[in-house]
Amino acid sequence: TNVSTLIGNMGTQVEKLTDSLQKVGDDIKNGNSGLKETEDYFYQIMKTMGETKNQNSKIENEIVSFMEIIADLSRAVEEVASSADNLSEITHEMN
Repeated sequence: TNVSTLIGNMGTQVEKLTDSLQKVGDDIKNGNSGLKETEDYFYQIMKTMGETKNQNSKIENEIVSFMEIIADLSRAVEEVASSADNLSEITHEMN
């Protein structure tokens, strides 16, 4: 009976081991699924960061262009003011 008891216990232990291995396998599958989701999230984050960087670069270029236009307008206003002063002097001299 000792041998039959040992064989019975061995069968029970093999069942428990099989169940444990199945659980480990399921956990690995679930972990891989979670890992894939995490990888996808990071990919989206990196993609969005790249798009944001490109948008920021475009905005920066537009600001530089805008500042150049402001500088051109400032020079034009100075020229108009200078011309107005010259015209005023000429008109004053004519009187």
